[in-house]
Amino acid sequence: MKRKNISQLLLVFLLSLSAVFSGCSDEEEKPEKKPVVPVAKLYPAIKDHKMVLDIISTRGDYYIAETLPMIRFQFRNDGLSKVEIPEWKSRERENIRIQYAECPESGGSVRIPEHLWKESPRTVFPGDCPRYPLILEPKNSIIMELPLKFIGNLTRPGRYAVRGVMDLSSLNVKSVPVELNIK
Repeated sequence: MKRKNISQLLLVFLLSLSAVFSGCSDEEEKPEKKPVVPVAKLYPAIKDHKMVLDIISTRGDYYIAETLPMIRFQFRNDGLSKVEIPEWKSRERENIRIQYAECPESGGSVRIPEHLWKESPRTVFPGDCPRYPLILEPKNSIIMELPLKFIGNLTRPGRYAVRGVMDLSSLNVKSVPVELNIK
């Protein structure tokens, strides 16, 4: 009888041991939790602002073979009151998108239809860029230099129009296009 009890205990022990190593448990399996992806915060439109985006580079000629051609923008408050932009990206180059279009005739950049403008490639880092409120007092500005990456992708030289567009949901601001000669 003693031998029968030992055999039963050994059997229970072996079954328990196999249950532990096979990953079985008495608890109900819980579904794997997926990471929560934050929903992009919507920023209300800023009304009655006098924000202006200008291209202030004086250079008009670029070369297709150039390694890192740059263009300079000035984003300024031309109004009489301060403007608070709640969504300013800490990586400042991500606040402006560069657009370009072919412009065969001199002075024709202002007549280019919207559907012909293309986005220039840009470096946007993965993940959310930290944002902070930017307050621009009247007549204050920010100057940023951005690479003209589209030039390296062109297949032929020519005249191209370039403009900047603020990449903010609270402001809809575009620069007046400038014309560049790409050689």
